[in-house]
Amino acid sequence: MKLRLGSVKINNVGERTDFPNVIEKALYKLKVGSISNPVEYDGKWYVLKLNSILTYDYLKYNKVKDLVQKDYLAEASKTQYENSIQRLSELAYEHPGSLQAASKALDLKIKQTGWFEKTGGSGIATNPKVVKAAFTKAVLDEGANSSLIELGAGDAVVIRVTGKKLPTVKPLTEVEDKINGLLVRRYATDEASKLAKNIEKDLTNGQSAQLVASKYQLRYRNLGWVRRDASIVPNAILNAAFKLGTPSSSDKPLVTATSLGAGNYAVVEVNKVRLPDDNAAQSKSTTAPTKNVLAQQLKNQMAVVLQALQESTEIKIYPSNLNY
Repeated sequence: MKLRLGSVKINNVGERTDFPNVIEKALYKLKVGSISNPVEYDGKWYVLKLNSILTYDYLKYNKVKDLVQKDYLAEASKTQYENSIQRLSELAYEHPGSLQAASKALDLKIKQTGWFEKTGGSGIATNPKVVKAAFTKAVLDEGANSSLIELGAGDAVVIRVTGKKLPTVKPLTEVEDKINGLLVRRYATDEASKLAKNIEKDLTNGQSAQLVASKYQLRYRNLGWVRRDASIVPNAILNAAFKLGTPSSSDKPLVTATSLGAGNYAVVEVNKVRLPDDNAAQSKSTTAPTKNVLAQQLKNQMAVVLQALQESTEIKIYPSNLNY
């Protein structure tokens, strides 16, 4: 038979729920400073000593009454809400062709939206979850109630479609202004694209960026040496520049026109590429191509074209030539 002695320090017995019952009972019989008789647990023997008893300071009820009441009401409200939405979900499923059963059982008022499209509408129809549910096959085509839709902040709904309309062609008077605007913007975008291509051609043929900028009354910017992660240069321009590669010589720059979106364009010219040496790589001060960004991204030019077109262009629409 071998006997081994060891010691274990136990803190806050009363706060633990995994403590052996036989050990806990033995400790509670002790006074501070006293030692217990040997206690057997799980094939081992323990001798216990109680070092101290900690007491808690309890707050008086009148000091915590408001906090207790607030917590209680919040918890009760949460429980009631969870029970209600669970019941709402069940009733909507059990009675798929109507919301009356759920309305009556939960004392909820049935509300109705106005007409709305897949792009949304007003009121609750501004919520993407509601719009998506309304245009599902089960709800729109089969006339069933939707699943429970949680909108957040303690709000949830079940919806059903009470009417639907097939797409119709709007009167020309309703869409004329929109059509005019789209045509003008499309024309202005096309003109900006053509201008960017002309500038690219002029630069490729050897004309200087300054002269080309002056020719088209555009702003010229020389950005000098920039890194691949330069934050002062738009990503679209950086990507275009770094895709060009390395020029064969400084007097034969590489040029490309690139779209910046929204009808805006930039013409990028790379004159030289400087690769980082070992010392530069160690100091993380690598450099990258220089870019001469022409046309202030052609944004100003497009704005002038667009404004001129809107002021001087008259668009005539022939309804008989439109395909409905």
